[in-house]
Amino acid sequence: MPTQFKWIRPTKDNSLIFGMREDYSRIPPEIACTVSPGVAAQSRFCAGGRIRFTSNTKSIALRLDIDVMEVEIGFDIYRFENGSEKYVGTFRRGESFLMQGQFETDPVALGDGISACYTVNFPPYASVRSIEFGIDESASFSVGEKYINSEPIVIYGSSITHGAYASRAGMTYPAQISQKYNVDFLNFGFGGNAKGEQEMYDFLASLEMSVFVSDLDHNLYDPGQLEARHLPLYTTVREKHPDVPYIIVTRPDYHKNPKRYQARVDVIRKTYDYALSRGDKNVYLIEGRTLYGDDFHNCTKDGTHPNDLGFYRMASVIGPVVAKALLSYQCNKA
Repeated sequence: MPTQFKWIRPTKDNSLIFGMREDYSRIPPEIACTVSPGVAAQSRFCAGGRIRFTSNTKSIALRLDIDVMEVEIGFDIYRFENGSEKYVGTFRRGESFLMQGQFETDPVALGDGISACYTVNFPPYASVRSIEFGIDESASFSVGEKYINSEPIVIYGSSITHGAYASRAGMTYPAQISQKYNVDFLNFGFGGNAKGEQEMYDFLASLEMSVFVSDLDHNLYDPGQLEARHLPLYTTVREKHPDVPYIIVTRPDYHKNPKRYQARVDVIRKTYDYALSRGDKNVYLIEGRTLYGDDFHNCTKDGTHPNDLGFYRMASVIGPVVAKALLSYQCNKA
C-alpha cells in the first residue's frame, strides 16, 4: 500500500451514510430477533449500504474489518456527475475480491485529482465491522452530495431484492435505480427469509419513506401463504403512510412456469384491486412477466435469480415507475 496514503474513518461530519445504520447493519438487533432467526442473521448484512463523500484524491483504497462475507462480490465505487452515478472501479485484494477478516485493498484509480462526489457501495452479503478510506496524503475528504429524496425508498423482498448473484454491489436493481435517478433507498431483501412476518411489517411501517416497494412473492412458497400475508403488508404500511406511493412487484421469473405462477400473480393482484377499491390513487402494479423482455432466458443465473442483465432489465422497468411516483409524491407535499 502506498505510504503517501492517509486513512479516513467515515463519520457524520465528513461523509454521508445511506442505506444502513451507523454500525453498518440494517435492522436494530432487538427488532430483528423478534422477526425470525434468518432475518436476525441477515440483518447484519449491509445490502444497499452506501457511503458518499467528496474528494480530490487521485486514487483510493479501503481498510476493512469484515465479520462475514457469504458471497465475494466486494465493494465498488461510482462517481456522481450530471445528475447520476457512473461506475469507476471495484476494490480487490490481489487477484481476488474481498475476504473475511482485517485487510487493506489495492487502490482504485479515480482520475486527475479534480474534486468530485463518490459513492462506495457495500456488498449485499457481508457483515462489516469497520471501514476506512485511504486517500492521497494531500487530498481533501468531505461530505458528499445528498440524494433528491430526503426520505428513502423502502424496498422489501427476497434474495432478488437482496442482490443474490449480482456481479458487484452496484449491480442490484435497487442500486441501479439509485444511480440513474439519484435517489436514496433502504434494501430490506432477505435471501430465503422474506416470509411476511407481522413484526417485520410493523418495523417497515415505522420508517420514514418517500416510496414503498413490495417485492414480496418468492419466499412465501405456497399460494395460500402468499394470500394470507400479502395484503397485510399493504394495510400495515398504509395505516402509517396513507399517501406514500406503494408499488407492488410480482416475480420476474414468470416465464419459467406461467401456469403455476399465474396463480400467484392473481393472488397479488387482489392486493392491488383492494387498494383501488378503497380509492387509493398512489398504488402501482408491475407484473414480473414484463421485467425481462423477450430474451428472458438470458436474464437469470439459475432460472430464478437475475444475473446482471436481469437486474438491469428490472431496474429499467421498475425505475421509471419509482421516479414517476416519487415526483408525484414530492409535488403533492410541496
